Amino acid sequence: MVTNHHVVYGSDITPKSNEDYSLVISAGVKAGKAFAGSTNQNHVEVAGNRSAAGARDWAIVKSPACLGKKFGWYEASSKSVGEIISEKPSVFVVSFPGDRSEGQLEVSFGKVTGVNQVTGNIEYNASTAPGSSGGVVFTMENGEMRFVGVHMGGSKKGDQYS
Repeated sequence: MVTNHHVVYGSDITPKSNEDYSLVISAGVKAGKAFAGSTNQNHVEVAGNRSAAGARDWAIVKSPACLGKKFGWYEASSKSVGEIISEKPSVFVVSFPGDRSEGQLEVSFGKVTGVNQVTGNIEYNASTAPGSSGGVVFTMENGEMRFVGVHMGGSKKGDQYS
């Protein structure tokens, strides 16, 4: 599974080896509740060397809970980052924001607006909320959902996060 470095390690930019960060996975939706069995037998397989500016904020987590068999797999976009940025396609973010009721899935829609010149991250204007980090960002290609990224964070504009 792919998620954010800060979702796994919090504000610890340089996590310590062999330290238990109490990573527990519980994913999915069933009758409006977060579900799918939970396991704490997870470990980070590899993670980005996250900078204070937010670059490389990713981690790959290995777990005995194979959620892909239950919820499906999604292919990555066939387009390069440059193509995605120049074409500015519509995107949607699927997440479980922390400010919602437990297990309340949110899907927000927007468009790619550019790239952050400091971090190299793709930017978009889908409305998100605190706790949306780790949510999946999709676009549609040839009538199919394609993975383009993992939501890292946003900025508040008025009463909306994006």
